[in-house]
Amino acid sequence: MLIVKKRKKLKLVLFFVVLFLVWVIHGLFFSLSEVLVKNNGVSFGYSGWLVSLLNIGALVYLFWFWWRSNYVGINFVLIGGGVNMIDRMFLGYVRDYWWFGPVYNNIADWLIGIGVIVFLWEIWRKK
Repeated sequence: MLIVKKRKKLKLVLFFVVLFLVWVIHGLFFSLSEVLVKNNGVSFGYSGWLVSLLNIGALVYLFWFWWRSNYVGINFVLIGGGVNMIDRMFLGYVRDYWWFGPVYNNIADWLIGIGVIVFLWEIWRKK
């Protein structure tokens, strides 16, 4: 039982260390990029308190799910969502610096997308 608790604490500490490191890298990309967009919306420019509340609720649920499971894809989704949430809480907007057609995005958005793909692949593989 003690080993399980230590592993859970280590998992939590590692999560926050990686979250901080990705947030710092995200800031470096923003400062070095030529395309700088301050995205006040949440997803595809949607904004408002309800969308932000749903975003926080989804992150809390995913964090609970992550704590109880061993899916790797959830790590990517939580790190990406956490980086965007930190930006939103401290800056009031999300820093986007890559442009693909009509969409501006950042490393956190890519982590979320990759995480969803990995998570779906893990679920498919287990079945």
